[in-house]
This record gives sequence, C-alpha cells and structure tokens, in this order.
Amino acid sequence: MTTPTDRKIAVIGSGASAAGVANGLEASGVDAEITIFSSDRYFSSLPRSRYEPAGIEQFYDAVYADIRRTAVNYPPRKTFFADPVPCHLVDGEARFFRTEMFGGQTNIWGGTVLPLAREDFAGWPISREELEPHYRAIADSIGIAGQPDRVSEFLGLDYSNAPAVKQLEGFRCLQDHLAAHPETDDYRIYAGVAPSAVETRSGAATSCVECGECMVGCARDSIYSARNALKRSIDRGEIRFVPSDVRSIRMDRGNPEVCSVDGHAERFDRVFLASGCVATTEILMRSLNLSAGPVLQDNSIAQFPILNLSRHSDRRRGDYFGLTNLLLLMAPTSSRASLLQVQLYPNVDYLWRTLAPAWSWKLVRHPVRWLRDRLIWARAYLDAAASHQYFVTLENDRIAFAEKNSPDKAAISRCVSSLRQALRGSAFFLLPFAPVVAHTSAHLAGTFPYGAGSTPVARDGEVMPGVHIADSSCFPTSPVISPTLTIMANARRTALEALRK
Repeated sequence: MTTPTDRKIAVIGSGASAAGVANGLEASGVDAEITIFSSDRYFSSLPRSRYEPAGIEQFYDAVYADIRRTAVNYPPRKTFFADPVPCHLVDGEARFFRTEMFGGQTNIWGGTVLPLAREDFAGWPISREELEPHYRAIADSIGIAGQPDRVSEFLGLDYSNAPAVKQLEGFRCLQDHLAAHPETDDYRIYAGVAPSAVETRSGAATSCVECGECMVGCARDSIYSARNALKRSIDRGEIRFVPSDVRSIRMDRGNPEVCSVDGHAERFDRVFLASGCVATTEILMRSLNLSAGPVLQDNSIAQFPILNLSRHSDRRRGDYFGLTNLLLLMAPTSSRASLLQVQLYPNVDYLWRTLAPAWSWKLVRHPVRWLRDRLIWARAYLDAAASHQYFVTLENDRIAFAEKNSPDKAAISRCVSSLRQALRGSAFFLLPFAPVVAHTSAHLAGTFPYGAGSTPVARDGEVMPGVHIADSSCFPTSPVISPTLTIMANARRTALEALRK
C-alpha cells in the first residue's frame, strides 16, 4: 500500500504523457501520495471481454460482425474492439479524437516511436542531448521493436531493444530500391523499418502473432498501452485512482486545487497536466479564465496508394503486421522543402471487412491477402506550417475550434512528385490519383508553448504555481516525426525537474 505522507501529487490523465510522468516520479524516489484523475472507461474490463471465441480468427470474426452493425465509417477509422472512437467537431465535421478512455490514445495508436531530429528542438528550452537519457529510460520501459538502419542513421539515435516487426517482402523490396536511389530534386530519402512499441520477443506472454488485425484492437495487448502500465501501479497500491475527469484547477492557500466535473475538489502540492493536448488546453483555459487565445497545431496527412508490380514471392504473406511496415524520412535538399515523414502500410483486411458484406469475405480473402504488399498505402505527414491549425475558444464553457490554416497543396505536390521521381526504374508506381488529405493525424501540440508568451510556460512546464504541463501542449510546434516517444520522455524529464524545486 502507499506509504502515508504529507506530500501529495496529482497526475491528470492516463495516456502516454501520464505514463511518462509516473516513470519520472518512480525514478525520483519521491515520498508522496500520487493520485491519477482519469475517466474509468475500460479501466476494469476491456470491450474485448464480450468476445469469447476459441482462437484469434474466430475472435476477430465476432469483432467485425459488431463493427458492421455499429461502427462503419468512411474512410475507415480505427475502432477499439468495435467501439467507435468519438471525435471533436470542426464546422460539423469529425476531426481529432476525444480521449475518453483510460489509457488515452495509446489504446488506438500506431505504435511508431522515434526521437525527434535535433533541429526539431528549435524553440525548446532544452536540447535533444538533455532529453536523451529520458528517451533511453522510456525505451527501456515500453520496449521498442526495431533495428539500426537508414532512419536511425539520419536521426543519429537508435533505442531498439527487441526484434523488428515483420516486414512483408514487398516493403523490403521498396526499401532496397530507395536505399539505392535516395536522391530527388527536393529530398534525400532515408528508409527503414518503423521502430514500434510492440512486443516481438518470442516466448513473451503478449508477443505479436502477426495476425494483422491491429486496426481493430490488439487481442494480445502486443502494442504498448499506458493503460496496462498505470493499472499495474494502481493495483499494487502505488498510485491512487480517482475515476473522474478534471474540469479546472484553482489556487487555494498557495496550493493548486483540482476540481473534478463531478464536484470533487482536492488540494495538492504538485499537479501534472498529462491528459493530452486538447483536454489539457480546455482545463487550462478554464483555470486561467481564458475564452480565446491558444492555437492548436496538427500535422496534416496526405494519403495515396503505391502499386507494387515486382516479381517477389512472400510465402509468409498470411502473417503480417497491420500497421507501418516501412518508414521514410524525407530530408530537404532544397530551400523550398521541409522534413517529411511517410509511413507505409499494407493493404489490410480491415479495409474490406468493415465496408463489404460479411458473406463476401470468403470469396475475396485470398485476393485480398495477395494485395497486402501489392497495394501499399502511403501516409505523408506535413510539418506544422503546412498543416491544419485551429483557433481555440471556450464557447458555453466547452472547447471549440475554428480553422486558422489549411494544408499546403504545394507541399503535398512536392512530396508526391519526389516519391514518383525516386521510384522511376523500379517495379513500384504511384497511381495517378490525387492524394486524399486526412482530417487529422492526432499529432496535436502547441497551445501553451514553452516561453514567455501571453501565458508563460517554464522549462519544467510550470504554467501556474505548482501546476506543470507534461504533454504536447507545451511543444513549440507539432513535429512531423511521430511524437509519442518524445511526449513520454519529456513528461519524465518534467516530473524530475519539477520535484527538484
């Protein structure tokens, strides 16, 4: 059980940044009562508990049956075992996810974990070198499946500590071609297996079985979730859990008081805001009496297909990883371009099985299986300047968004043209379709950035006395590289530095 103490620390949220804070608090050896405030949705049991088939295939047959009844959408979005993930609306359209589950977006994320490039730390109060020990500690905590390759060569860092995820043969062929032909007019392309927070060690209880059903929800918990890490600490009595969302924070006799939506109010010595960029922004705007001001940044995504006509034959095409099989970092070589990240996905069964009648699956399963690495889906992440940005307001005490900036079509065109140029002479072809721009990448950041702006945010994230931002809200910009590893590492650093005061 938790040792009685006079010091009290609150962590608001239960996703990646909350897990990073918890890691930092544990490393600090602090003698304090630690409390997590979060929704308890799926805390005790997951929606997968309603499926009790004999094996993996039957399990997912039942999940897809539920998806077709209740959760069909186009273009298909991930579900959490057939439970739709709610989204915030902008002008009536669903945009970015609302985090309403214990574990936050780590329940539905893609698992890609990369350190930021050194240049991404412009505007930060710290350097990448200062964050590196925290990167390493988080990598050791969550496990990273990967290997040294051209991507880690470009970044100058490699935190992989488990075998890389299975890569279908078509992706290996594409990687080999890009390694031999990396130069285009605007970019140099670095290709490698995406480092992923996935259990790949043989013999592990949650080791990935390569069923490819990642878009539905992982039945084996192979993909890292903050839910599991935090729940273990709660079950051991190391962390106290208050199953309530937080509305605001107010100062009471020099200490922050956390006020929940259900009326619960409690004073703490330190409070770490770790509920994700949107929820943290809403809490802070109420707490600071702001009706407007923050600007939300989100990396836009351009999606397009690549056709693979190579003659390879992958005998293991029946076993595959259903998320990123190949990752490209496109480093600019001209002044008109900026760093891009491109994630390449297989043509997953999910696309057919959520949209087509159930009876058709037996007829097409073998052709769809063949297409897994023949029709490759590219998702190009644009930098924040070329992406969606939103003015944030509180309207009737609820957060609202108005579009400030839309995706840069010229940046999308340069990306597609450069990839087409790099693929010349290969068996891979970009189909002549205009890229589809996704509404969000869920890489949200920048509403309360570090610095001495209208709302000063200190190096340790302090934004109110004793209140520290520990998620991507304090990032100066939304990085094009997948941010989760940096969110967790920076949350760990924030917790350690705040406790030294």
